[in-house]
Formats: sequence, C-alpha cells, structure tokens
Amino acid sequence: MGFSAGGSLAGLAGTRYGDPVANPVDDIDHLSARPAFQALIYGAPFTGRRKASAPLTKDTPPVFLAAGGNDTYFDDYSEAYSALVEAGVDAELHIYSGIPHGFGLQASNPPGVAGWLNLFRDWLLSQGMLQRN
Repeated sequence: MGFSAGGSLAGLAGTRYGDPVANPVDDIDHLSARPAFQALIYGAPFTGRRKASAPLTKDTPPVFLAAGGNDTYFDDYSEAYSALVEAGVDAELHIYSGIPHGFGLQASNPPGVAGWLNLFRDWLLSQGMLQRN
C-alpha cells in the first residue's frame, strides 16, 4: 500500500517483483517478492505518467486504486484501471469528485471520500485477504 510517491513505489513492487536480486546473499533473496495485493492511493500508478514499469499481466497482483477527481494524477488512474482490466488483473477504482491530492485519513475529509478506508476493507474481504469475525 502506498500514498502519493509511495503509491508509485507500491506500483513498482507490484510489477517488478520477478526481477532477480543482483547480488543474492542468502536463500531469502531467491523467494518470490510478489505482493498479495496493491493499494495505490493518489500517486502515479506504476511508474506514473501512463507508463508501466513492466508489462501488466494476469499475474499482476490485484489492485485497489483511489484518487481525487481534482488530482493531477486523475487521468493516470483511469488509464491504469483500463490497462489492468485489459491485462486480466482484478482491479477496483474509486475517484472522488472535487477532491484534491493528499486526502489520506484526515478527520476533515468530506463525507464521500471519508469512507474510502471502508471500501478498501471491503475490497480486502472480497479478495480473501481479511476475514470477518
């Protein structure tokens, strides 16, 4: 999960997990680095500005995308969602009208965007990443 620039890094982790470790030092360096899921929140998804760092494939981890409609990365998110779906990746996209970059978990968030964390939790449940008590 990553926010803003961290969203870009999380996207890289979700597309470049198969790259070999340049100088492995122990057995852990030979294990899979594939994330179970990606949550890219208002950052440039993948490498940003519409270019994936590695091909999106059906093996790309599931992705939860959330961004504000007034964010400069808004177009990147709609394009990333389309590319993910085209590649056969399970993806969910939420764009919040009138919301700028950096909404996070602030108490001052408007009601619409304030519920994004609940949507993310529900998505994790639907992906089998969480279980209800």
